[in-house]
Amino acid sequence: MKTVIALTNLSESSHNAVNYAADMCMALRAELLLAHVIQMPVSFDVPLSEYEFNTMQQEANDELANLKIALMLRTNCKITINTAVMTGTILHEIENICANKNPFLVIIGTERMHWAERFVFGSNTFNSVKNLHYPVLVVPQDASFKNIERIALASDFQDIDEVPLGFLRELVEIFDAAVDIVHVNRNAEDELTSGPAFAHLKEQLREFNPHAHFITGYNVEQAINDYADENKEDLVMVISRKHNFFQSLIHKSQSRQITLNPTIPVLAVAE
Repeated sequence: MKTVIALTNLSESSHNAVNYAADMCMALRAELLLAHVIQMPVSFDVPLSEYEFNTMQQEANDELANLKIALMLRTNCKITINTAVMTGTILHEIENICANKNPFLVIIGTERMHWAERFVFGSNTFNSVKNLHYPVLVVPQDASFKNIERIALASDFQDIDEVPLGFLRELVEIFDAAVDIVHVNRNAEDELTSGPAFAHLKEQLREFNPHAHFITGYNVEQAINDYADENKEDLVMVISRKHNFFQSLIHKSQSRQITLNPTIPVLAVAE
């Protein structure tokens, strides 16, 4: 049976991603693991007492237990839900639990902060988690799960040989989804030079009979978001590499960028 791990910091803002994960597990017929990491500071001016540490763990366990009950009601007890409270750094603990569970997906949420989406765990933590060698699904706060009928594969044509064909195939088969290739050109000349790379990628994906979309826009992230919204894509899939679309999602200094579409989840698969 497939396993989906939903990371939660137990805040109200993270509950939407957990609900999305539970609904998705219903469609996948997968079990859900709710995971919470108690992050311990590197150093303490005043060390935690054993009582304080035990209290933190108990409170986290209690909150996860309540969340599990709510999700069991939401899904009519049709999925298996487990919980895990870990102590340490998020990347280390999640790497360990992923190594043990080999999850189909790791799900993390965002919260709304004025004009932009913000990662619930903060940019540094998310930057670490996204480097997991497991698919990471980022769920915007306003997103709700529905059958995934259209998957937009956003490609810069430098990731052609890293496209996870097996994983993409599973998604297409489970949801009977169509695949679109989306490439953003900064100007018309780029479209002419990207022809050979596009042909190679289309050959890689020929079993999915993908539709190709070349769009022009200086801001790649905004262009992809606008395309996904206008074409009613249910999921944007990217190859997680350095200095690409997914990496730029965590840069908050670029205040004019659209970081995440308000309703469309983004799936990153490490190269």
